[in-house]
Amino acid sequence: MIRRAGFAAAWSVFAGLLYFTACTASLHDNYQPGIEFWRRLLWLGWPLLAAAAVLVLNRGRDTALRVQRFATGALLISMLMGLAVHFWPQIRVPWVGPADRTLATTVLRALSMPRFSGRSAVAAYSTGLMAFILWGIASTRARRRH
Repeated sequence: MIRRAGFAAAWSVFAGLLYFTACTASLHDNYQPGIEFWRRLLWLGWPLLAAAAVLVLNRGRDTALRVQRFATGALLISMLMGLAVHFWPQIRVPWVGPADRTLATTVLRALSMPRFSGRSAVAAYSTGLMAFILWGIASTRARRRH
């Protein structure tokens, strides 16, 4: 039960980071100062790098199977987000002048009324590719360990 809850928590964090990345993919510091800092801090690669580090530091078969399971979930989440980005209807969001927006309101608006772009799709599918590579490495390690 604890392992299932751990996977659910890890996949939830991954999905949240992917959603944040997809929603803010087209925002830059010249539009809203400070957004680049948060995009780097909440970088989508952190969970995948952490899983890869666990795989390198602990060479057991059980660890490889756990990383493989995490990577499978991350791959599915990435593909579902990519499809959602592709089929999401483009909603017109009124432009807000620089004097009327803050970092918090910009992020809140981006998350609550997403306007996905090609960059959003690239974020989803490239993350899926990274998860697939991690899955392949973990699968190879799991087969070697028995």
